[in-house]
Parts: sequence; C-alpha cells; structure tokens
Amino acid sequence: MKPLVLNAALALTLAACTPAEEPAPAPAEVPAAQVPAAVAADHTPLNRFLTAYTADAMAPLSYASGTSGDLTFVLFSGPEYCGSGGCTLLILGGGDEIDYAVLGETTVTRAPIRVLSTSANGRPDVGVQVAGGGAEPHEALLAFDGTKYPSNPTVPPARRVDGAEGQVVIADDAPLTSLKG
Repeated sequence: MKPLVLNAALALTLAACTPAEEPAPAPAEVPAAQVPAAVAADHTPLNRFLTAYTADAMAPLSYASGTSGDLTFVLFSGPEYCGSGGCTLLILGGGDEIDYAVLGETTVTRAPIRVLSTSANGRPDVGVQVAGGGAEPHEALLAFDGTKYPSNPTVPPARRVDGAEGQVVIADDAPLTSLKG
C-alpha cells in the first residue's frame, strides 16, 4: 500500500509545481509543403548544431530562426524551453555556419525578435518581447557585454526600450522547424 500512497503524494507534489498559466504561444506551425527546403532539411549545419545542443531535451521541440550579419537567432518552442513568460532564445555567432558560438541564451522571450540599429561592444543590440508571467508587455533591449548577451530580459543589464529602430529577424508567425517529435 505504501507505493500507492507515495505515488499519489508524488503526483500531487508535481501537480502543485505546474504553472497555472498556459505556456507562451509558439510561432505558428506551417505545413511542411510551405517550408523552404533549406529550412526543413535535417542536414543543415544549424539543425545539426541544434540537435547536438538539445540532445537531452524532451520532445516535442521545434524552433524558428533568422539571421542578421554573422548572427543567427533561434527561438525554441517546446515544454523544456518555454514557460508562461516566453521561450528561450539562442543568439549564435559564427562566420561559416558550421562552428557556432553561443553568444546568448536568453529565457522568457517572445517574438518578434529584432536586431536594433544600436550596438554595444561590436555587436548589435537585440530587441525581444517580454510578456506573461506577470510582466507588463514591452520590448527589452539586450546589449552585448563583450562576452555574451543577457540571460534574462526582465532584469538588468537588459532594459526596457520604446520606439527603437530595427529589423525583425524572427516574426510572430515565423515557421517552425521540428527537432524532436
């Protein structure tokens, strides 16, 4: 009888830890026939890098991506990388699309993701949307500190920005590429 009681207690404990809010909305799913072949191909350097980077992540897992200059932006969608405040954004550097360097892993972000017209320490500032999880909706500026971009857009050194000029690299309705399930 003890295993049954223990299992019930564990289930209640886990249920209490589950967030009451729905996860952040993911970028829109696009039928495979509408996704460009270069994006959908499992053998692209980005897909190979992300498959290795997320090897221990549970399914389902997908991502939307965009580039600007030598930066690649990846916004994940999946239970391990998203919560009520948003999803994880990877900011990758790498000139040859094979050997990526992680310049930022920023949680609780939402699309649209923008490259702003300002910069810090030789890298462009990045604008991300912040909402959900109790945060007032706004755009946050992520500035490169010489080594990395901030890991959380809701606390310093990230800061709120209004009316900044920039270019969208991942739109609200960006197509998703599946990594797992």
